[in-house]
Amino acid sequence: MTDRVNELLSAIRPEDGKGFVFAAPTQSGHIETSSYKKQHQSAIKASGVAHFVVYSLRHTCLTRWARAGMDPSPSNTWRGTRA
Repeated sequence: MTDRVNELLSAIRPEDGKGFVFAAPTQSGHIETSSYKKQHQSAIKASGVAHFVVYSLRHTCLTRWARAGMDPSPSNTWRGTRA
């Protein structure tokens, strides 16, 4: 994590008292599959952006990390893979 990202995340004070940066009005207090899919669909509709699958964002991020020459060891941990 860069110093800037750490600074930005540290400045966020979750209002739910559970400590989640991206809290949601769910029983667990964090974003669940059902809630983010609904939010994604609402955002797509409101923005007029062409439909895309949320998983595509993960692929785009990993591709950009690789093209930027990022060491794959830390990114493997972040993306949930070992190799």
